[in-house]
Amino acid sequence: MSEPPLVSVIITTYYRNDALERAIEHVINQTYEPIEIIVVDDSGEAFAEPVMNSYNSLRYIAHDQNQGSNQARKTGLDASSGTFVQLHDDDDWLHPEKIEHQMNCFCGRKKIGVVYCGLKHDGGEIILPDHTLRGDVLQSALQLYELYPYQTTTALFRANLLKDVFPLPQYGGGDDYALAIKCAQRSEFDFVEKPLVHRTLSHDSKGSSLDARKAHIEIVHHYSELYAEHPALKRGVLAEAHWRLGHAYLNKFSWTPRATLTFLKAAYYAQSPTPKFLLPILFSLGGRPGRDAGRKIVNLVWN
Repeated sequence: MSEPPLVSVIITTYYRNDALERAIEHVINQTYEPIEIIVVDDSGEAFAEPVMNSYNSLRYIAHDQNQGSNQARKTGLDASSGTFVQLHDDDDWLHPEKIEHQMNCFCGRKKIGVVYCGLKHDGGEIILPDHTLRGDVLQSALQLYELYPYQTTTALFRANLLKDVFPLPQYGGGDDYALAIKCAQRSEFDFVEKPLVHRTLSHDSKGSSLDARKAHIEIVHHYSELYAEHPALKRGVLAEAHWRLGHAYLNKFSWTPRATLTFLKAAYYAQSPTPKFLLPILFSLGGRPGRDAGRKIVNLVWN
């Protein structure tokens, strides 16, 4: 009987030692074997070294300067030996059977390059994959937000697929979306319908930041040739991305005309503008207080 394939777990970390230690322990406690663990420290000053001194069997690579999450993943990928790769954000942690369940899903299915799973948020909310989002998921990946809960930590990848798509540009909080598009161009996806990742939304999480929202629009322009084949899809994505960007402006600034302008763009791209896209234009004239008051009014009227 042949040995099961090696899985490389690449944990990228940036100034979160407590979370890093928790992440490592949950990888060590996986039911699947064999696993190698590679920790890439992108702090630029070996900030995670005190944590890593407690582990003898793990490989630790410290960048001499901050290079961004995608370059940290590339560093770990170049150092890895596994046939399969788990990319791991340091503030998430894995269910003990996560890798075992996903490896079973790969068995005998060479067209599958990515297997993702559901997740559970800190507050207890469980998000499971849509049962239709398997196989060819390129159009869903192009819609950016539809493929969730796919993200780097919920996914397990074939190593040769990742090595084919890396290096990737740095998109901040949009990295997951760009990686999904590149992988979906080359392989099929599948999922395990269980919440096998616990996701922690850190105060410094990039996913909902202003820069991340801008990156989502940048991704659409970067893959313009792909989106040109789906013009209606492109307009829908740009409408949603600008709507989210408008809210990000108001989350950061109490009032800014850029929020209103961005909501206007969202309504322009929406094929049939609905109250979701039209009302924020009006409410944003009052800044964040106006937006928040508008939300309360809408909730009272519609609920």
